[in-house]
Amino acid sequence: MAEVAGVEVVRSGGFAGIRRTTRTDGGTLSGEQRAAIEALLDGPVPPPAPGADRFSYGVTITFKDGSTRRIELPETAVPPVLRDVIR
Repeated sequence: MAEVAGVEVVRSGGFAGIRRTTRTDGGTLSGEQRAAIEALLDGPVPPPAPGADRFSYGVTITFKDGSTRRIELPETAVPPVLRDVIR
C-alpha cells in the first residue's frame, strides 16, 4: 500500500445530526493505526447495526502519490485503534 499522507474523517448522524470533520497528518499515525486503515481498505465494510441515532463516518485517505480512497463506516465498524483518529 502507498504511504498515507493524511486522513480526513467526517462524522454525521446521531441524535442532532451534526457533521464534524477532523483531519490527521499521516506522519502522526502509529503502525497499528496504519495497519487498521489498510485492513479497512482491503476488507468488506459491515452493514450498520440496527438502532436509531447512530453515527456514520466518511473516511478519506490521501496517499503521498496524490491518490485518495474513501470509505463509509458505520460506528460499529470503527476499530478501537482508530478511535483517536476520528475524534
